[in-house]
Amino acid sequence: MFTPPVPAAVASLSNSDRGAPPSSAVGMDAAADPVRAFALASRLRESGRLDAATATMLALGLGHVADPDIAFDCVQFIRQCGRHEQSAILCKQQLRTGSTSPRLMALASNVAQEL
Repeated sequence: MFTPPVPAAVASLSNSDRGAPPSSAVGMDAAADPVRAFALASRLRESGRLDAATATMLALGLGHVADPDIAFDCVQFIRQCGRHEQSAILCKQQLRTGSTSPRLMALASNVAQEL
């Protein structure tokens, strides 16, 4: 799984900023940049904010429909948060776009079985 370093901009956030929902300015910027989104979602997950972490990764996955590798990482992250319905949303999106990534298709099959 892709595990980027935590950018200085995210690491320097105060505790209250780290817990901000993904609709905040930090979250919206992060959804455009996979490294920042993953770092923000990881921080949110570590602080127990699984819904916010899931929303961040869902926004990232929906914003990068043409990249099956990003979709795979997003689905896997969301699944680890226990949000199987949201991970299924990304899997369905990839199926609609015609993705042929074998590892994403295998993961999508697992997600479907978990629902």
